[in-house]
Amino acid sequence: MNRIYIPTYGREGNQKTYDNLPDKWKEIAYLVVHEDEVHSGYQTITCPVQGIGIAPVREWIAEHGKGTRYAVFDDDLDFVYTRRDGEEGSSNSPLTEEQFDDMFNEMDEWMNQGYIHVALDVCWNPPTRNVDSKINSRITTNIFYDGTKLPVEDIDWTSLDIAEDYYVNLQLLTMGYENKVSLKYRTNPSSTQAKGGCSTFRTLDLHNR
Repeated sequence: MNRIYIPTYGREGNQKTYDNLPDKWKEIAYLVVHEDEVHSGYQTITCPVQGIGIAPVREWIAEHGKGTRYAVFDDDLDFVYTRRDGEEGSSNSPLTEEQFDDMFNEMDEWMNQGYIHVALDVCWNPPTRNVDSKINSRITTNIFYDGTKLPVEDIDWTSLDIAEDYYVNLQLLTMGYENKVSLKYRTNPSSTQAKGGCSTFRTLDLHNR
């Protein structure tokens, strides 16, 4: 995995995802920011379309990530390990540094197997404890792309202002690119419409349309 992109807008001083990463993974993590925002102490990449909606930013990241394997994370994530059948302990426990390594290595191995889009399940879904992954499933809040094989120019990144990840996911599935989603390593996002981020443009009217 060569790079971690974390698009963020209107959340200066509150970078939950970046802060939750172990130091070794922070070395390849970058906030994708508007040119007017300052994020002291964080690695940043200025994105010329940041602030007008998340879909154009996703497209820009895909262009920027060509030729590499990379992850795109929402900026408000906790990362958790979901207990397997027969194990004891918390239902969802924060990832240890060793588990972060295993998770990233697993995403790489899946790409070695031929998958070009893989992801972690999300905690708003009920836990699945008897299997570790599923094929061809919903992807949201996080995604790992093999930018050496991703058909960037064949994807419509921007026709949906919201649900943009689902839209891209469905296009890739329709093209015949299966995905794979981890059920033991998952993300736990903050509440929808938290201050900043997509709440700056995502309205009830937009959702209804």
